[in-house]
Amino acid sequence: MTGPVEIHHLIAAGSSLAGGLLLGLFIYRLVLRPLVKHSTLTQAGADDVILPAIRKATVLWFAVAGAFAARLSLPLAAGPAR
Repeated sequence: MTGPVEIHHLIAAGSSLAGGLLLGLFIYRLVLRPLVKHSTLTQAGADDVILPAIRKATVLWFAVAGAFAARLSLPLAAGPAR
């Protein structure tokens, strides 16, 4: 799909990008935050390192997925410009 970029394309792309970031933060709050709270009760020390790293990666990957969805919503040509 190619053609001019119209305002509804930009709104869809921005919504996808923001939605991916917000979904990543929501998943963190819903799933990972309780795990982090629970990990403070354990004796193992590895979970204190792994869970904060997973938090950053989770938000990052959902933001990347939102950026990919934003790219799909824009009418860009596949290949180099001529």
